Amino acid sequence: MSKFPVVQIPVPSDRDFEIHPEGAIAKYWQDLPSLGRSLVKADLRGAWVEKVTATLAERIGLPVAGCELVERADGLKMLASPNFLATGAIERAGESLLEDRYGINYPYTVDTILSTIAAENVIRPNNWNAPKPIATASDLVTGYLIFDSWIGNIDRHSKNWGIQQFLDGRKELLPTYDHGLSLGVRMPEDKLPIDLTDFSGDCRSSIQSEIGGTLTMNGLTDRLLELRPEAARFWIDRIKRIERDSIEATFDRLPEGWTSDMRLKFTIDLVVASRDRLIKLASERSSTTGKINTDPEELGRLSPGRQSS
Repeated sequence: MSKFPVVQIPVPSDRDFEIHPEGAIAKYWQDLPSLGRSLVKADLRGAWVEKVTATLAERIGLPVAGCELVERADGLKMLASPNFLATGAIERAGESLLEDRYGINYPYTVDTILSTIAAENVIRPNNWNAPKPIATASDLVTGYLIFDSWIGNIDRHSKNWGIQQFLDGRKELLPTYDHGLSLGVRMPEDKLPIDLTDFSGDCRSSIQSEIGGTLTMNGLTDRLLELRPEAARFWIDRIKRIERDSIEATFDRLPEGWTSDMRLKFTIDLVVASRDRLIKLASERSSTTGKINTDPEELGRLSPGRQSS
């Protein structure tokens, strides 16, 4: 299998880039010759993680924002993600939707995310070929969150998902994006854990628990299996089909110099252990799956602090 291409990009001038103010990682918008207007992220550690995780997301059939490994003319290794908004549409982060429904102090839980998407009549991406069981945007967001649990994405805060809204009022879910803080990338190499199953299940998501604190990846998965059992099991089954040799082949596509051999082996083992953890969690859950819940009012009743819309 061929290596991921590395796109050569120029150093931006004062006239052809725009600082992106959100997030802890330095990033800017730039018009690139081969990619068009793109968000460029100056983060070597996160760049290769985001490229690999985007590829894994594609493998299980999720709509995912495109991203490319890039090397700037001054030698910096970075990541570029071409603009994915449709012409005439505006982006609205999950934060905006939640504030409209619950107020500025909104609870950020699995329940409120799913109930808000249902209540706002958000639809699936128009250009995405949806599998038959995934009938709603809530089913698809369930896939985003199951994927987060698989890769250990600790950064799914309320600005890291959203919709595009059109002039006619349509609200369309955006593809999943921004997975750079996954796969244990923040762990120093001399402190990489040995028990990968416990590590993958116990690391914390950005999504709150109903009883306080944030959910572990196991807790996130369990809540999705409870609220959206059919959709959650569908996405876990997709992950189950990705064998170790296929995972290794994906990581082997990374060009030299983007990460170390030690980190690469750890990450492959982590992805495999996390896949097996998800399979086990699904099998331990009750075999009664029930129907996918699409009723906004019923979903809303599951959510603490729900206000009338």
